This record gives sequence, C-alpha cells and structure tokens, in this order.
Amino acid sequence: MPLKSKFIVVEYRQKTNSVSSCRNVWFTAGGSDIKIVDSWHHLGHVISCNLNDNLDIERCHNKLVDQVNSVLCSFVSVDVIVKMK
Repeated sequence: MPLKSKFIVVEYRQKTNSVSSCRNVWFTAGGSDIKIVDSWHHLGHVISCNLNDNLDIERCHNKLVDQVNSVLCSFVSVDVIVKMK
C-alpha cells in the first residue's frame, strides 16, 4: 500500500508559503512514510498542488504531437500536398 500511495496537499491560492507548511506534515501506512508530491497522475489527468492545469495541458499537447508524428511516419511515401490536407 505505501509504495503506490502518494500525498498531495491542495490549499487555497491566496496562501503564499503553502509548500513550506505542507512539508511539515506526513502520513504513514504499514509503517512506511507516504511520499509528499507536488503533482500526480490520476485517472489520466495531472493533479497539481496549486490547482494549475499547465502540467495536464502540456501532457495533452505532447500526446497530440506524438500522434501526429506517428501518422506522418505511417504515410511517409504519400505526396506532401496529401499530407497537408
């Protein structure tokens, strides 16, 4: 259980030193400490401690670029005009 579990603290955006105050808190499970993280992948989305979607948007952008490159590699012998359409 503690190997898969992570601990993320989401606080109000108005707090300025939330990271330093969150580092003083810890949980244990089965005698092992649960790791504190700033972001975590959950059900296909990235959750960050500041409730910012930038990491999730970057992940989706990179996935789209990978898919486009994969399609372009599959049709490498097709005319350039056909690829652009």
